[in-house]
Amino acid sequence: MAALSQLRWSLERTWRLGARRRSWWALALGGGLALNALLWPWAWTQLSHHRQVRSAAQVVPRAGGQPAAGAVTTPPALQAFERVLVPHADASNVMLDILEEAHRRALDVGGGAYAQAWDADGHFGRQDARLHFSGEAVAVRDLVNGMLEAQPALGVQHLVLQKEASGLVSAQIDWVLFTQDLGASSSGGAR
Repeated sequence: MAALSQLRWSLERTWRLGARRRSWWALALGGGLALNALLWPWAWTQLSHHRQVRSAAQVVPRAGGQPAAGAVTTPPALQAFERVLVPHADASNVMLDILEEAHRRALDVGGGAYAQAWDADGHFGRQDARLHFSGEAVAVRDLVNGMLEAQPALGVQHLVLQKEASGLVSAQIDWVLFTQDLGASSSGGAR
């Protein structure tokens, strides 16, 4: 309540100053603040509603295989995302593919760190791998490009290149792989 009275006071003061000095910018600023104060609750309600619809989005099939009238369906962008997710059981194979591809490109593989997280609301998993490579810069570039092209669910979150005295590069690549929910991958596919 105090914030509302402070806003009201600020608007009245701006309006008075603008009217007294016939300053159009002050009047426009006051009008903009008033409009913002009036529209903010509506915009917040719309944003909250949009978030609720997005989190509750799911396909509700009917007997004929079509969604029931008025049913909430999964947006096409979300369906496309779910189609590229790798089954959870195959995540280790993708990480092995990265290592094999690095070996094939004559890159030395250093240590690595792995982490796993689950997005309960989104029903997908996230596998993070920080891997260190050293070798030719072209080979590192080709490794990244080739893996991103081969695995749509794979991404690079962070990439650090350092040129060594020998002319080779040392690379630290933070890969992220998005996987299907455990329930979806054990049942044989995406929801």
